[in-house]
Amino acid sequence: MFYLGSEYSYAKLKEELLVSFLNRYFGFFILSFLVSVGIWLLNWLVYKSRVVAVGRDYPIRIAVISLVALSVGALVGTILFFSN
Repeated sequence: MFYLGSEYSYAKLKEELLVSFLNRYFGFFILSFLVSVGIWLLNWLVYKSRVVAVGRDYPIRIAVISLVALSVGALVGTILFFSN
């Protein structure tokens, strides 16, 4: 088992599984959302600078794809954390 904490704190997380799972997932989801906003901002700046010819919906599409990918990654990571 790989856990950076005491066995007591890990056991407590397992006892309150639903609350712990949701807290951990939404914490990582918020992080994913902030990263997706950063990716959107970078693509929007590329779109506005006209350095590269991209479509108008390109920054939004990239933000949605990154949000979905990062959210699924957060969900899988949370499931793997609690599956030990």
